[in-house]
Amino acid sequence: MLYVDDVVAEKAFWQAAGFIIVSESQVTDFETFDMKNHAQHKRQRRLPSMIKHSSNKYGSYSQSSF
Repeated sequence: MLYVDDVVAEKAFWQAAGFIIVSESQVTDFETFDMKNHAQHKRQRRLPSMIKHSSNKYGSYSQSSF
């Protein structure tokens, strides 16, 4: 798990790198979002999210392996 100061900037960074935010939610004060690579999203929409990101008031995210 990695921590970031600015979660909004973190999402913007990944979007600029070609990732698409496919869902956002909040679970017990933790902001979470799922994203996919733009090419994967267009190629196979039926795949589950490849990367899971979570953040709390400190701004954190974690990445699952492929």
